Amino acid sequence: DYSLDSFDAWSKDFYKQWSRYEVVDITGYSMGGRLALYLKQCFPNWIRHLCVIAADPGDIDDPILRYQQDCQWAYRFETDSFGHVLSDWYDQPLFDSFKKSRHYSFYFLRRLKEDPIKWARALRVLSVAKQPNLWPVCIEEPLVYVVGEKDKKYGDIASKIRLLNPQARVEILPDIGHVAHLERQQI
Repeated sequence: DYSLDSFDAWSKDFYKQWSRYEVVDITGYSMGGRLALYLKQCFPNWIRHLCVIAADPGDIDDPILRYQQDCQWAYRFETDSFGHVLSDWYDQPLFDSFKKSRHYSFYFLRRLKEDPIKWARALRVLSVAKQPNLWPVCIEEPLVYVVGEKDKKYGDIASKIRLLNPQARVEILPDIGHVAHLERQQI
């Protein structure tokens, strides 16, 4: 477990635990991808290779609204039946193709073993509305950005990265959505 007080505290805890390695390769999905981008921003020489799957580098239009939405989800994770809230979470359009995949049931049941309070804390502390702008990492550093073809929002981010960063390798995976690494596990 790492500190969930802020992006900065989390990254320092992560680095402290893993800094015995001279360099590391990092892959992160969604919120984990944002954390991976932040690690690259904080410790640019430590991360040798960076692969990000469907992560938002930030600089969103309305951070106040986004934070309110994340806090509403967090409150539900704290107060409602975890199974019910998790089902509603995956009912968001972002997860449509994942819900149709043959792996969904397995991962849903696995998620039910997690702590809903940790989900709530992560949503509040690591909200994209609370993170620093990580676009400089996306446009100045070599990285691999992976997104499913059906994931429009993150596909738009991938297109922008491809346009702005000649060092980036953008992979758009056919016929899958936001949860690319679980929808097609042979990646």
